[in-house]
Amino acid sequence: MLILTAFGIGKFIKAGFDAKKADSIDSQSYDIISKAKAISEQAQEYCGVSLYVVGNKKMFVLGTTIKRFVKRFKKIKNFEMDNPIINEEIDKFKIKNQKIYELRELRGYGSTIALGLLGGLFFGGIIVGARARANLDRAYANLAEAERISEELHASADVCSAIRRRSYLYLRLLIRLDSIFSPLVYQMEEIIKKYGRNYFKYSVESQNNIIKAYVIAVAIKAAIDTPILTSDGKLTKISRLNASLIQEKMESK
Repeated sequence: MLILTAFGIGKFIKAGFDAKKADSIDSQSYDIISKAKAISEQAQEYCGVSLYVVGNKKMFVLGTTIKRFVKRFKKIKNFEMDNPIINEEIDKFKIKNQKIYELRELRGYGSTIALGLLGGLFFGGIIVGARARANLDRAYANLAEAERISEELHASADVCSAIRRRSYLYLRLLIRLDSIFSPLVYQMEEIIKKYGRNYFKYSVESQNNIIKAYVIAVAIKAAIDTPILTSDGKLTKISRLNASLIQEKMESK
């Protein structure tokens, strides 16, 4: 009888230990997911801000210096620059409603990007079930699941960080290009006022100014037109390639 009682007490003590251990593991699992979730959410927020900022910059450049350039440049006659389709290219600078719509979509995309990256992960469910059952085996299984989810969240944070870096790369490119472009457009306007619209009658210095303005305008258009993300929220390869090409052109001038 005494042995059975002792056995029963021992079993009770072990059950209590297992329950306490399960609670401890559950708490560990919760902490793992909570920390990973916080990191991921912060990365998503920063990513959204970066997309919004670069989208705004694109809209601003299109509506100011590019708009001024197109308006004045189309008045210049006999500018060929060894390019037979120059007028066709310039026509592409027009700010169309579709382009504005796309840029606005880009600015708002950051607020929803998390859904695509995280695949709708559910953060509380695996903890609640284990606590209700106080099952040690289940707690260990949930710990493994928490670690797996944590890895996914950290991976999504890495993706968001990469998108943020690429967005700010294009923001810096646009800022630098526009700072070069704006005075060139002003000079072009002054050249037209002073010398008229015939490119052949301009001085060599004035002709070079027009050429530089055109080249920078093309670079800005390339930066604006380059998609940073695919439809499913991944970085595009073309955005990395075009950024390198634009930087090379800027450094060669």
